[in-house]
Amino acid sequence: MLTSQGGDALRRATPGHAALVKQMFFDGLDPGLLAPLHLALDQIHEQILAHGTLPRPSARQTRWTATDDD
Repeated sequence: MLTSQGGDALRRATPGHAALVKQMFFDGLDPGLLAPLHLALDQIHEQILAHGTLPRPSARQTRWTATDDD
């Protein structure tokens, strides 16, 4: 169980962590690799939803599309 203090720390850390992951893993990729990577990650996500314990999101998440500027 996450305490309220832990939740606050997680919320403060999330933007910086997400920015670092995007920079380290995605920003330097050749644009031609983005579509196949997106397809592969979608398939992995479906496998996790089908065989794991995560609930299916209520709406399609599009945070990491090729058109994002952030």
